[in-house]
Amino acid sequence: MKIYLRVLCILFAVLSCEFFFSCASLSAQDKRILILHSYHQEYPWTNAENKGFTQTLRINQSTTNFVFSTEYLDTKRVSFNLKYQMFFYQYLKQKYDQYPIDLIFCSDDNALSFLLEYAADLFGQIPVVFCGVNNLAVQTKLDRRKYTGVFEMKEIIPNLKLLNNMFPQSDYILLIGDDSITHKAIVTNIKDDIASQFPELTYMVLASRSLPFLLHQLKLHENGVIFLTTIGGIKDEHNEMVPLNKIISSIANAGNFTIFSMEDVYIKDGVLGGYVTNGFSQGKKAADLAIQILNGTSPDSIPLVRESPNEYMFNHTQLKRNGLSISRLPEQSIILNRPPSFYDHYKIQIWSTFLFLILQTAVIFALVKNISKRRQAESSLKKASDDLEQKVIERTSELTRTNKSLNREIIERKQMEEALKESEVRFKSLHDASFGGISIHDQGMILDCNQGLSNMTGFSITELIGMDGFELIAPEWQQSVMDKIQRGFDRSYDVEGLRKDGTRYDLRIRGKNIPYHGRTVRVTEFRDITESKMAEKEKINAQKLVGEQKQFALVGQVAGKMAHDFNNILSIIMGTAELSLMDCDDNEIIKAFKLIFEQSLRGQNLTKNLVAFAKDQQPKQEFFKINKKINLVLNLLKKDLEGIELEVENEEGIPDLLADSGMVEHAAVNLIQNSYPFTG
Repeated sequence: MKIYLRVLCILFAVLSCEFFFSCASLSAQDKRILILHSYHQEYPWTNAENKGFTQTLRINQSTTNFVFSTEYLDTKRVSFNLKYQMFFYQYLKQKYDQYPIDLIFCSDDNALSFLLEYAADLFGQIPVVFCGVNNLAVQTKLDRRKYTGVFEMKEIIPNLKLLNNMFPQSDYILLIGDDSITHKAIVTNIKDDIASQFPELTYMVLASRSLPFLLHQLKLHENGVIFLTTIGGIKDEHNEMVPLNKIISSIANAGNFTIFSMEDVYIKDGVLGGYVTNGFSQGKKAADLAIQILNGTSPDSIPLVRESPNEYMFNHTQLKRNGLSISRLPEQSIILNRPPSFYDHYKIQIWSTFLFLILQTAVIFALVKNISKRRQAESSLKKASDDLEQKVIERTSELTRTNKSLNREIIERKQMEEALKESEVRFKSLHDASFGGISIHDQGMILDCNQGLSNMTGFSITELIGMDGFELIAPEWQQSVMDKIQRGFDRSYDVEGLRKDGTRYDLRIRGKNIPYHGRTVRVTEFRDITESKMAEKEKINAQKLVGEQKQFALVGQVAGKMAHDFNNILSIIMGTAELSLMDCDDNEIIKAFKLIFEQSLRGQNLTKNLVAFAKDQQPKQEFFKINKKINLVLNLLKKDLEGIELEVENEEGIPDLLADSGMVEHAAVNLIQNSYPFTG
């Protein structure tokens, strides 16, 4: 007993150590990251930077548990003066005084400027990764032992080349912005580029945080070319922030202007486009630098990224309005709002029809082959049936009726089998013709989808677009799906789907990477296979039932033939026994012949049952008195029961019995004769 207790104690200690080591290793994987944005959460540029940073970390470092704490300076709506900076400093100091941080990520100029001033006091030597910074002069202030990042360059030279190619007659541009620090840094770069590359080009800077003032100034010009710098901090006459869409539409409607943008979030109705910066790409590049730091690389060993990841992007509506051909645009340009071609519009229907025709051809080929085999089987079956029928006719008319009954049963079962196959084909055709869900997503975010996906998941198309696609997968399957996406897995596989109401269902997924607006995205087909799995089970059960019915028919045929042959043998035995009784005087021999006759009679009853089974007939039922049948049996067996004492209770008022009287008599004889060994 003591030995067992010692063993249990040792096992408990080992398991406890393993548990604590596991917990320690899991907690060691946690990384706490402080995110500081210059602007507010609803600002599209800020939102894109945040998604690019967080999604890239989660995908590329899937074994790490990231804990993000996000703060917004909100300097588009609040004056970034010393008083406000001191207020935000006190706020962060109180909030993060006892909160350990592994890394700081900041976006745009104001956030970096704030950290350069206060980060040492607030966070010590915690490394900082930045993106979206326009002021290149800030490089001289960076302590490279803790700072690295990505600069955002509003490249004016490619945009001015676009202007010369598209509107060679234009020699004057308006630079419009919100007079922020970022705007001023961009204007400085623009002036330098114009002076060095396009000295003949004249320009005017219209910078203000007041939308009425900007519109008033624009009306003085009425037409021309506008270059937008940064306009997210513009307010109305009540000093309230104006939504970005309203700012752009107001500028576009102020005159007959051609508007170039250097940020992708500004390409709305009325804006032509240009060589633009991309917030998601900025955040993604910053995440790549952050991963190096989290893996142990010192910031001063990571070069600053000065070449901004920009793209050519244009609004199709404005290209058409200005009479510009897409062929005149730079290669790999992204065209927004382009009307889909016939193939793009009906791509799903075209491929679905093509696949349906292939499947239909395969089904027809299989059916033709099956019909050919069936005809051969039917021919062989008919020949065998004719031979059997001839033999049955030669023997007895009773077996002829049995054969006809069996033929009718075979025909009915064939009809049942054909109906089952037709039902199966109809079900398969409907299933193959149904449409599943289709989505286009980038880094997990759904960019576009069809109505089939909406019907399948319960989310509207509006809700689906912009959603993280992993929310449509059951949590325990999400990691497996993410691994397949990273490997470019392009074959179908089954998971559990998750609808809007939380219900789960069987889901088949197949995805493929394709080019989409200058970048690679993934097209995924979602197919609800719950019903198809149930249909497969029903098909197997139906095939099993048909096999059992064929077995039963074969057993019936064999039983009928054996019963007929055995009955002929018994008839000869019974006839011989009766003739012997007529010529015999010896009581012992007579008793023996009677026993032979009675047992042969039992055999005849057995063959009758076999014949009834072969005919698949119901017993002949009639009403009769059970007492009379018992007395009749006793009289027949009177001599055989000599020396045996019987007690028979004939009670009055017993109702008539509805049954096959022959079977009842046969059962009574068997009961009495089987009791002989147990009597005295």
